[in-house]
Amino acid sequence: MAAPQQPRADVFFRPPLPRRVSSHGFDPPLFHDDGRLWLLNMQSDHRPEGRRFDGIVLTELDRDTLRPVGDTHLLLQHERLVEGPKLLKRDGWYYLVLAEGGTGVEHGVRVARGRALTGPYELDSRPLLTSRDDPSLPLQKAGHAELVQTPDGDWFLSHLTARPLHTPYGPALPPRP
Repeated sequence: MAAPQQPRADVFFRPPLPRRVSSHGFDPPLFHDDGRLWLLNMQSDHRPEGRRFDGIVLTELDRDTLRPVGDTHLLLQHERLVEGPKLLKRDGWYYLVLAEGGTGVEHGVRVARGRALTGPYELDSRPLLTSRDDPSLPLQKAGHAELVQTPDGDWFLSHLTARPLHTPYGPALPPRP
């Protein structure tokens, strides 16, 4: 029986090793703009008197080392919990798409826009999407969205949601032993 052939090293893609990147919170997407790389994140103050969700920040990263370049920019602060930021650029505007209210029944999607990447951003007064105001909807907890455009130019909003369960124990899973 012949020995199995070893894979050729020049044929397979070898992804780079993971690198640690400084961050302030969680759900940190990368944003590419005019050849520059940016880390978008939630600012979090974990001190006992600090605000756990203290705004959305943006930091430029060196493309090779992923080390921060320059200052971190505070893009937006809001009295409600906002996190899970996403950015897109269209027609000279930067759009900041945010998750609002956590992932429970208060979940929603908010949008802010600005002419400059580093702000200022104006927050729309109403949510782009939420189900929090109508508990009769079959899908609840709508939020954490991503806007995507198809090659044909159509736009879609992909988002998290939940379907309430109606069980003998109420709208939840049965208790665990």
